Amino acid sequence: MANILIVEDDENISTLVAHSLKKAGHEVKIAIDGIQAMNLARQFQPALVVLDFMFPAGGGASFHKRIRQSAHTSKTPILLLTAAPEDQVMQAIGGDPITAFLGKPFNRDALLQKVAEMLGGAPPQLTPPGH
Repeated sequence: MANILIVEDDENISTLVAHSLKKAGHEVKIAIDGIQAMNLARQFQPALVVLDFMFPAGGGASFHKRIRQSAHTSKTPILLLTAAPEDQVMQAIGGDPITAFLGKPFNRDALLQKVAEMLGGAPPQLTPPGH
């Protein structure tokens, strides 16, 4: 499947997201701050970044800007996870057609659906139909 970088300072959320993505067949790395995230992005070359918009030490808007300025990640899709209102978040980052929004709290199915859309594929079937 795909390499996905999770940038999230809340261990409970990053663990939940990572577990869901790994179960769907993705390779996952977790960063807890912007510096670690940029280093991992260079090494790991993710196909998608799942970004907590309101993480400390840089925050989502400034990290989003840095990721777009880096040659390694300028075209990498970003999925923003946040409890902040979508219009406020999207205004903060400007018009970016390869950035999407998923509000917190979210469920696993919504996360996997959004990830699949951003990666250009169908979401995995984790539960057999009819069960």
